[in-house]
Amino acid sequence: MGRLDKPRPKKRTFIILLLVTLLMVFGLGYIFYLLPFLNLSEINPILPKVLGWFFLSMFLFAALSIFLLVVTIILEKELLFSKKLRGIMVKWIFPLVVIIGKIIGIPREKVEQSFIEVNNRLVRANLSKRKPKRILILLPHCIQNSKCAFRLTGEEINCRKCGACAIKELLDFSEEFKTEISVATGGTLARRIVVKKKPQALIAVACERDLSSGIQDSYPLPVLGILLDDRPQGPCINTQVDTGLIREALKFLVSGDHI
Repeated sequence: MGRLDKPRPKKRTFIILLLVTLLMVFGLGYIFYLLPFLNLSEINPILPKVLGWFFLSMFLFAALSIFLLVVTIILEKELLFSKKLRGIMVKWIFPLVVIIGKIIGIPREKVEQSFIEVNNRLVRANLSKRKPKRILILLPHCIQNSKCAFRLTGEEINCRKCGACAIKELLDFSEEFKTEISVATGGTLARRIVVKKKPQALIAVACERDLSSGIQDSYPLPVLGILLDDRPQGPCINTQVDTGLIREALKFLVSGDHI
């Protein structure tokens, strides 16, 4: 059984970057408003006011969206437009936040970890009142023991349950919770499996980069992301995952329980 004792990524990193992004958007909008002020007033006296109201409206909309997003993240409760807010975050805000993080010196990996934690909280909020019937656990091939003689990738897992890697325990979870489980060698195969299986919710295990891009590619499918827990021999061989987190995710998706 996984430990569940390792500190999870901090959601506050992403939230702080959200606020920094909001301030930068406001600052840029104000600059664009001031620069053409004199010329616009010469064309028509009302144009500066129109432009000012436009930028103010955009800022207030962005501020309200971020406020609702932050409240949803903290409470893990479905609020007004929370599903659409997750879409805005995944498709638009995350790429912008990565750029802002790079500018102010926050490593991309740390931003991705925080993004995944924030995404998980939003997914929990969106699914707090409804439970998916078809759940898929999607694993990376690197958690398979490198000395294993059996091919485990694809839709069917030809595992002998020797216990040399986490796949035995995860197969037991799949049987216990009556969910499907697949192993993918990369993003292309992962997308193909998801398209064919058509799950209503996905528990995905991967590194920061693959998990972040997978969450983006899979939207609007709700994805609970589980980061690889340890990589003692490098990023792509004999990696380990905290199976306790996967069990926790399964219990939530199936019955709404939290550990």
